[in-house]
Amino acid sequence: MEFFDFSASATVDVDNIVLTDLLLFEPWFLIAGVLFGLAVLHYQNGRKKIKMKPHEQS
Repeated sequence: MEFFDFSASATVDVDNIVLTDLLLFEPWFLIAGVLFGLAVLHYQNGRKKIKMKPHEQS
């Protein structure tokens, strides 16, 4: 890929950018997705336990 920078044609190393993105940013999105999924499961299990308890009448 070439970009015009008013001095000389500069080239961008796309492979380096893709590799950096893959190794630096993508694992964090995967970890966040797993943690959000676990949080949803934890929340749903808590809601089921609350519904199963009989209501105490005074």
